[in-house]
Amino acid sequence: MKLFALILALSAAASAQTITTFTAAWNGLSRTYSVYVPVNPQPSPPLVMVLHPTINGTELATLTSAIPFCQDGMGWSGDLQSANGYILLCPVATWKPGVNGAAGYRFWEADTSAAYFPTPPDDAGFLRSLILQMELPKSLGGYGVDPNRVFVTGMSSGGMMTHAIAKHSSDLIAAIGPISGTIWIGTPETTLPTNPVSVIELHGDQDKTIPYCAGSHFNGWGEKDVANPSVDVDINFWLAADGLPPNSTPLCNGSALSDVYKVSIRGANGVEVQFMREIGDAHAYLGWTTGTIWEFFNNHGR
Repeated sequence: MKLFALILALSAAASAQTITTFTAAWNGLSRTYSVYVPVNPQPSPPLVMVLHPTINGTELATLTSAIPFCQDGMGWSGDLQSANGYILLCPVATWKPGVNGAAGYRFWEADTSAAYFPTPPDDAGFLRSLILQMELPKSLGGYGVDPNRVFVTGMSSGGMMTHAIAKHSSDLIAAIGPISGTIWIGTPETTLPTNPVSVIELHGDQDKTIPYCAGSHFNGWGEKDVANPSVDVDINFWLAADGLPPNSTPLCNGSALSDVYKVSIRGANGVEVQFMREIGDAHAYLGWTTGTIWEFFNNHGR
């Protein structure tokens, strides 16, 4: 499958970043993504790919609202980008038709969710192709991003997809920051990355959409009674994948919260797995997380 891009450019004022929106054909589907370039990018800039959460509504409305959520709702453009000179990449998920009386959604095809789509969009392949394109020099239509500083973050189904793309493209990604998104849904998925990836994960301990601890299922996106693992499963998956010891301070005791609020385990090679419990918070994106995740990214290039 080859990526074809048709450029629809939107240039901001000279004092702001340049925003370019593209449409692309992938796996027989039309895809959309935007690239934000600050006024003064680093000479070989880092890349931050941000995956929006599930968005419900009409197909057109969800398409037009996804990118602004990445840009403004999650705070990755503006002052933080200007100060650090990274390239921001905001892809849009494909359309998942409504089931069980629910509306449709913009939803990511993370591992184990392909059956939710009439045509599986191959999000893992699509996102990988975008990273490779961004690494190309400008003379070849890319942005010359530093291949040792490619980072991915996302929330909800975007957090699930963050886990998934890191497993499938660990050769390209240095670190990830999934938020309120588990490593699988429905049934366990055990695809292993081929390279170590640093991870900072955040999750609200009062999340009722994607529960923090095991023992309860969620009912979302029109699906009914879907199982998801506890946050301990996520952490121990990445610790094992990165060759680190298992966490000895569980975040959950079965379906109940433990008194542990943070996990941070770092290897001799600098790869780190970190978890932060968002105390008293539900399924929502909190503004402070953006700076916290960027600080982690900035310290965990290859």
